[in-house]
Amino acid sequence: MREPASLEAILADLDQLSELNAQLRKMLLSSRLPFYFVRPDETPDEPQARAALAESLVRMNRFPETDETTDEVALPAALSGVLCIDDTARAQIEIVNTLKQRIKAEVVAFKQNGRQQKDFLNRVAPSDAGVFEVFSQMPPGERIDWWRTYAQIRILPPTIESVSFTWAKSHSQIIRYEYEQVLETAQALKNEPMRERVLARLGQIGQSTPLLLKRTQRPQLRANLVSNIGGERVRSSTPVSGVLVVAREHLPRVVYHSPRKEERLERFDRKLSDEPLIPELSLYTYRGL
Repeated sequence: MREPASLEAILADLDQLSELNAQLRKMLLSSRLPFYFVRPDETPDEPQARAALAESLVRMNRFPETDETTDEVALPAALSGVLCIDDTARAQIEIVNTLKQRIKAEVVAFKQNGRQQKDFLNRVAPSDAGVFEVFSQMPPGERIDWWRTYAQIRILPPTIESVSFTWAKSHSQIIRYEYEQVLETAQALKNEPMRERVLARLGQIGQSTPLLLKRTQRPQLRANLVSNIGGERVRSSTPVSGVLVVAREHLPRVVYHSPRKEERLERFDRKLSDEPLIPELSLYTYRGL
């Protein structure tokens, strides 16, 4: 079995990725090929829009928490679009994507190689909120966004005809738990007053009552793609988490559909009770029970 990469090797690859991203950013900013910009909350001029798309493609650090807080639609995720690139930029993106894959594999192997290394990496650069200043050129306080660091830059095929940006409706995932599972969870609560409240409530409702966890999912920006392959139009749909690129000199037909107000305010499954049965655990039951 091959030894996992050392922390020093991972940091060296991250430095290399930073340099490659800087080169790619320079290429994109100097390009005069057309692009389509999607950002519902603003309409910047052309240089600003091109710069925003380039920054989105190469970003590796997290935004400050205050900039990521939104009401209904996650605005950083809504920054998307389609950017035409030349062959040189495409070759650079392919190199970047290959290095991204390697870094992800290295970090996963590093975290799995013993408890001590895993704890160290989780402290200095966890996947959801890190404070470790990895690059010497980064201002203090900026944090690595591991998800953005791993994310592949999506290259559309040259056969692409159209891209339609749309918002998937918000909905909730309903997970049913058995009474014994909830009881075990309640008994393990460290907050004593909360534990006593939950156990008392469980004693009141009985073991036959359905206990349902409601997990919400916000509206999601998606791209509906149409390609012409051998004279046949092929359709596909994919979630959009960044900017799409196409290696040619003209844009496909691009359309953006704003989210409807009723979609953003849509309530959860009406079969569930209006109020949680056990608020401390966000557990509901069905209406009428």
